[in-house]
Amino acid sequence: RLAMTRRRCTTITTLLFLTLLAAGCDSIGPETDPIERDPNQIYWVDAGAGKIQRANLDGSHVEDLVTGLDWPHYIAFDLDGGKMYWTDGLQSFDNLPGKVQRANLDGSDVEDLVVGRFGHNGLALDLDEGKMYWTWTGTDAFSGKIERANLDGSGIETIPLEGLSTERDLPGLPAPNGIALDLAAGTMYWAVPGAIQRANLDGSTFIDLIPNVSGPDGIALDLAAGKIYWTSFSLSTRTGKIQRANLDGTDVEDLVTDLNNPAGIALDGARNKMYWTDRRFGEVTNKIQRANLDGSDVEDVVTDLMSPRGIALLLSK
Repeated sequence: RLAMTRRRCTTITTLLFLTLLAAGCDSIGPETDPIERDPNQIYWVDAGAGKIQRANLDGSHVEDLVTGLDWPHYIAFDLDGGKMYWTDGLQSFDNLPGKVQRANLDGSDVEDLVVGRFGHNGLALDLDEGKMYWTWTGTDAFSGKIERANLDGSGIETIPLEGLSTERDLPGLPAPNGIALDLAAGTMYWAVPGAIQRANLDGSTFIDLIPNVSGPDGIALDLAAGKIYWTSFSLSTRTGKIQRANLDGTDVEDLVTDLNNPAGIALDGARNKMYWTDRRFGEVTNKIQRANLDGSDVEDVVTDLMSPRGIALLLSK
C-alpha cells in the first residue's frame, strides 16, 4: 500500500510538471525576461500620464517604470549609483506639492528626497561633488531660483546669482526651466522666458548668454563640440523648434522647425543623434522624435504619448 501511494504521488507530480511546462509556466527554474532590451535606452517622463517610461533607442519595447506621479517634469541619471532622479508636482493650478524623487533604474525603490516645496522644475546632477541642482519656479513671476542639495535631499541651499538683485533689481528669476552643468568649466546653463542664462556654479559671473529666445525649455550640452542645444516655443507663431549655439552664445542656429511644443532634449554624440519630446495639449499625437545633430533626418521614435516632458539617454560606455 505504501509503494502504491508513492507511485500515485509520483504520477501526480509528473502530470503537474508536464501541465505547467505546457502552459509555459516560469515558476520552475530561473525566471527569464523574453524581451531583448538594448543596453542603450531612452527614459522620459510623461506629465499627463504621471509616468516614467523607457524604450530602446529605436522606440521598441516601451515600458512603464514608475506610475502614479503628479506632474513629473525633468529626469537625470546617476549611472554608477544605478539611480534616476526626477522632479514632480509642478502645476500650481492643481495645487500639487513639489518633489524631487529618485528610484532604481528599473523603477523600484522610489524615494522622496525633497518634499512640500512647490515649483521644482529642471534637474541636473554633479556626481563628483554629490550634488543635485534644480530650477525652482517660485510662486509668482519673479521668485524663481537655482537651488542645490546633497543627493539624498539634505543641505538645500539657494545659489545667489551675482547682480540679480543689485544690478537687475529683481527678487528672483522669471520661471526658470531646464538646467545643464559644465562641470569641467564650473558653469551652469538654464532657460528662462526670453533667454538662455549662465553663471558659475557658485552664482558668480551671471549673464544673459543668449537673449531674445522665444520660450526656451530643455537644455543639453555637447561639450566635445562646444555646443549648447535647446528647445523653444513661440507664443506668437504657436510653433516650436530645436536650436543650438556655441557655448559662448555665438552662432545661433535653427536646426528643426515647425514642431508643436518641444520640451526635453538629450544628445547621443557617438551616434550623431539628438532626441526630444514634443507635445500639444489636448492631442494624442504627442511623441518622442530624433534627428541628426545638424537637424537632418527627423523621425518619430515613440508616438501616442500624453504629455512627454523631460528625456534622458542611458548609453552604454
